[in-house]
Amino acid sequence: MKVQKNTRGNMIRAEELTKNYGKFRALNKLSFDISPGEIIGFLGPNGAGKSTTLRILTGFLSPTSGEAWVSGESVSSTDESYRSRLGYLPEGAPLYPEMTVDEFLLFVTRIRKIPQAERADAIDRAVSACGLESMRSRLIGQLSKGYRQRVGIAQAIVHQPDVLILDEPTSGLDPNQLAEILDLIRRYGEGRTVLFSSHILSEVQAVCTRVLILNQGELIADDTPENLSNLLSGHRYSLTIQGADSDTVIGLMNKECGVLRSSIETMGSDSITLSIELDSEARRGEISKRVIESGWTLIEFKQVEAGLDEVFRELTGDPR
Repeated sequence: MKVQKNTRGNMIRAEELTKNYGKFRALNKLSFDISPGEIIGFLGPNGAGKSTTLRILTGFLSPTSGEAWVSGESVSSTDESYRSRLGYLPEGAPLYPEMTVDEFLLFVTRIRKIPQAERADAIDRAVSACGLESMRSRLIGQLSKGYRQRVGIAQAIVHQPDVLILDEPTSGLDPNQLAEILDLIRRYGEGRTVLFSSHILSEVQAVCTRVLILNQGELIADDTPENLSNLLSGHRYSLTIQGADSDTVIGLMNKECGVLRSSIETMGSDSITLSIELDSEARRGEISKRVIESGWTLIEFKQVEAGLDEVFRELTGDPR
């Protein structure tokens, strides 16, 4: 394979990545670009190909075909110089339980070939960023799962890489720890590139500038969380009516031209709130007119914003 330099200014680039495991195709011609300063959420149901992609980008797997670049260097390059500019936390952080936190991070600085005079500062910086000050002398094997995960992130950033790749970095963290790690990711992404996979959609929506969604080894969505939400929200509305019974309202909505779906959200003593999906925003006027003509009072008619979890289910067919 001819190795080419990435000249497009992207920190991560994948071009038609394909990975086969025997007859099973885990990735199918996957392509995407990630620029400096982007924090990218990598989503997909189990078996979608997320971890396979991350392992290819970090050099732990070779693609069956296609190519990838990290920090401008092909991951197929024999000198592997890109690894010095890359930090990686695999799912289930590989740690040495018999080492203390400080001992392990010192070990990592040696592997990373950080000059001896700079190692103490590098460790201090990583420990502080990950909230490990009180755990430095503790054996890793005695730490909680949440703190072990922090140690895993600390080893990934101890050399201050330009590109940080994290596979399920918040796994096992309690809500307070989760907020701290998300803040770390957000701060670390200022001027650097972060790509992380997650099953917690709310955290992706909170911190990411862009979302990539995989399904069955193919990229099915690539956009900002806001744009993806707006795309699905499109013509979804919440409609509250006073003075009507539920059967009559649902009957009207089912007959009304342009109503694709309708369902009851809540029912009060004299009001009913429905969730409806229209084929066009222009239908709102028609619906309002029909409600008034029926002698009912229109209390509220508002557009409903879809959450990222709903977008995910809609695109992947994942029932969760």
